[in-house]
Amino acid sequence: MHETFVARRERSPLQKAWEYQRRMQEMSTISIREFARRTGEDWSVVSRHLRTLRLPEEITNFLDQNQTPEVLRHFTVKRLYALTRLSDTEATASFMQEVCEITPREFTTPA
Repeated sequence: MHETFVARRERSPLQKAWEYQRRMQEMSTISIREFARRTGEDWSVVSRHLRTLRLPEEITNFLDQNQTPEVLRHFTVKRLYALTRLSDTEATASFMQEVCEITPREFTTPA
């Protein structure tokens, strides 16, 4: 069970986004497409993950501090990417509503 959790944490959209960002800086790549060509990654996957870094700080802090199986399973890159298309206020409100729906008592709310 612990191995599954560790593997899931490593697949966290934010963890992957930070890793892509770090690797792009190390490689001094100018664009996502250049990075994708050089690494063999799909550019759309890299782009979608990097876009999650634009989420409001309250959301990224919450996700970073609540790396539970429930959160990792629910907040996929697809869900987080959808939140990036909203205003910060709307994204935070929608995110908090989803947090309350998955397990209302278990998590700390973003400040």
